[in-house]
Amino acid sequence: MMNNDMLQNIEYLREKANVSYEEAMELLENSNGDVMRAMIELEKQGRLYSQPEDCPPAQNWQQCHNDRKDAKEKAVSFFNKAKKTRLIVEKKNKYGEKETIANVSVLAAAGVAIIAPYFAFAAVLLTLITGHQVKVEARD
Repeated sequence: MMNNDMLQNIEYLREKANVSYEEAMELLENSNGDVMRAMIELEKQGRLYSQPEDCPPAQNWQQCHNDRKDAKEKAVSFFNKAKKTRLIVEKKNKYGEKETIANVSVLAAAGVAIIAPYFAFAAVLLTLITGHQVKVEARD
């Protein structure tokens, strides 16, 4: 029969290391009931992570890790789309044909707008005054 301390140790391991009851029991049996040795074994296997400071204490590390991974993937996806989206400035020449004056990624344009907002404002104003056409084009 299992004693109360063993059950508490199993629950503690499950909470800290996100392992099953069976695995927690096995780890404790292999470490003669020593929770610290069981945690060291999990750490050696790369399966024990400290709770990140910005994760709520009630949230387990796996869920927090997955949330961070999802956020990272969304950010990477956003930047990849921004690199592929182009800001194109065109003007009709004297023959009525459109000439491309500028073709830059939206990401670069946003960077200029952040780093040099007065320059970006002047460029937009000048573009509008001189009759240039501005379009945003997404590429696959």
